[in-house]
Amino acid sequence: MQQSADWLLGFHPDVVLSGHCSPQFTYDAFFEEIQKCADDFRKLHEAVMPPGSDEAHFDLDSLAGWIWPYRTHLSNPGKANLRVIARNPLAYPAKLELRLVDARGKRGMPVICHAAARQEVECDMEIAVDRACIRQTIAVELKVDGKTFRQIEEAMTIVGGTQF
Repeated sequence: MQQSADWLLGFHPDVVLSGHCSPQFTYDAFFEEIQKCADDFRKLHEAVMPPGSDEAHFDLDSLAGWIWPYRTHLSNPGKANLRVIARNPLAYPAKLELRLVDARGKRGMPVICHAAARQEVECDMEIAVDRACIRQTIAVELKVDGKTFRQIEEAMTIVGGTQF
């Protein structure tokens, strides 16, 4: 919510085409309402969010990470190259260890990153996919300063056959 509000407030468009409703023509009160909604969302979430500000958590949206692309199509078995984004859930700078793992437990090489408090890091990672498959799950495991947060995000690989 906050990131969307920041984009709108920074860009200040004359018209918003969200795809969720009719076009919205903007004016000062529109942008004031956007800021108010973002502030209210943050306050509400912080009021109901169980962890304190000094405890481990993944911010207001609770997303620990992302894998891009979500679907990777390979014509033959080989390496799947993925971009992984992970958040530091701690209120202080920390070492993040990321590792891709497939549904059969096969693990890729770990990647070590350093992230500031509650910040995201991006890295390119790869894992070998050694057989034809339809929708084989790949996940990313996260350890932060040695503490495991298990698998935080998944993606799919498709090897051979029809791409869908």
